Amino acid sequence: MEEPIVAGLRLVQYVGVALLLGAPLFLAGAGRDLPSRYWARPLTIAAAGLTALGAAGALTAQTAVMAGSWSEALKPGSLSLVAFQTPFGLSMVTRAGAALTALAALALLKTGRTAWTASIVAGLVAAGSFAWSGHAGSTEGAGARLHLAADVLHAVAAAVWLGALAALTLTCLDRGAAQSRETARAFARFSGVGISAVVALAATGLVNSAFLVGPEKIGELGDGLYGRLLLFKLTLFAAMLALAWSNRTRLTPALAAAGPAEAEAALARLRASVLVETALGLAVLAVVAVMGVEAPPGLM
Repeated sequence: MEEPIVAGLRLVQYVGVALLLGAPLFLAGAGRDLPSRYWARPLTIAAAGLTALGAAGALTAQTAVMAGSWSEALKPGSLSLVAFQTPFGLSMVTRAGAALTALAALALLKTGRTAWTASIVAGLVAAGSFAWSGHAGSTEGAGARLHLAADVLHAVAAAVWLGALAALTLTCLDRGAAQSRETARAFARFSGVGISAVVALAATGLVNSAFLVGPEKIGELGDGLYGRLLLFKLTLFAAMLALAWSNRTRLTPALAAAGPAEAEAALARLRASVLVETALGLAVLAVVAVMGVEAPPGLM
């Protein structure tokens, strides 16, 4: 009963951390000159709150799994034991602490580069901490550090890409965005960051798969739930890549070249593509959240 709750809370944290890292990184970089960013502060504050609440909830749910009951999980002694004596608990405490630090910075600082920097740093710490609460934290032997490092980079790259996608979506929904030349420039600037994130995701994904599946079990992926989820995740990822490539090579240049009369239609096509890409990204996070509570073939 607790496993679905743990998976759901993992999804909440994934979404929160992606927004906490990727959205302000976009705002401080590619979207720094956008004329309208009224959604930025509420978005990052909500992201920090989601991350902190998700981490606290996940810690409680995992304690219930380990202790055997919710009543036992709510005891301070049980929570403290899991929080400070297990890698999973320490990662949750770290993630919640980073999110609360970002929340305080966003509440105290004016919207701008300093606030975004605080959010980005907190997001990096929170994203990296996922490695210790996932399967990479269980790897032993000579390759343990490599697997952990790959998982940290994988989580950071995913958060950067998906959080920035959410910011791009909100940019597209801004009234007057079609007539602002900075909208197309922001998309063009993001392309380089997006490509770097995709390359990092692909490379670290291969490393993770080598540890969690193993070359000898590639042919058996369809036999278990973890393998089927991994194949579904790869299908979703491929669809996201196709959309990202279309955005970069066709739709963003079309928006940049459009005159005032054609700008609305050009932005509408780009908006539709980005919305679908963002929805696929959310689906990927949901699949990964479920994979996190399933045993991979390489660890069985």
